[in-house]
Amino acid sequence: MQDMEAKLQAARARVKQAHEIKNLKLGAPTLFEIIDGEISLALNKMAGTTPLSYEEYLSMHGKVVGIKSIRDLLNFKEAEAVQATQEVSAIENNIKQIKDDQK
Repeated sequence: MQDMEAKLQAARARVKQAHEIKNLKLGAPTLFEIIDGEISLALNKMAGTTPLSYEEYLSMHGKVVGIKSIRDLLNFKEAEAVQATQEVSAIENNIKQIKDDQK
């Protein structure tokens, strides 16, 4: 029972994270435009007509990878809400069933 309640808390935390990210996207769209803009600027600089030094290229590549990984993580956390919501429901039903069986 404790294991199920721990899983329930973890699933609820994931649902909460996803809702917070969704609210952030709705409340601060400029933030995400800035993130996407930074990715585009770095990629354009990497693909420009003037060759970059190896160090500059690595720096730009690292910047793109870092910013993109943050963006991807936020998108993943938001998408994870569906699965986490289903887990919460299933675990709550299991806990309710166990409690009903113990009566």
